[in-house]
Amino acid sequence: MGEKSALFYGAGGSTVNIADNITIAGTASSTIDDSAQVLVTDGGNANINSGKTLTSKLKTTISGLNGATVTNEGTLALTGKDGAVGNLFKCIYSKK
Repeated sequence: MGEKSALFYGAGGSTVNIADNITIAGTASSTIDDSAQVLVTDGGNANINSGKTLTSKLKTTISGLNGATVTNEGTLALTGKDGAVGNLFKCIYSKK
């Protein structure tokens, strides 16, 4: 994954559902850039479904931007360096 890339991207009005367990591990010799993210939604919707786990060693895992709605009904297992984070700017986040 290259610089500032995202595995999942949702534009305004779209919905991204994480409906299965996902693990983004990376290794010391990995080609995953430090600025890569798992999920970015820009004005759209993102859901981590109930009972599902998103495990990430990336520094930033989820970005919700510009009025996005991020709903976490599952588990975020953030193990990345510097304590992986979710960046949630001007969005609605809920953990159910």
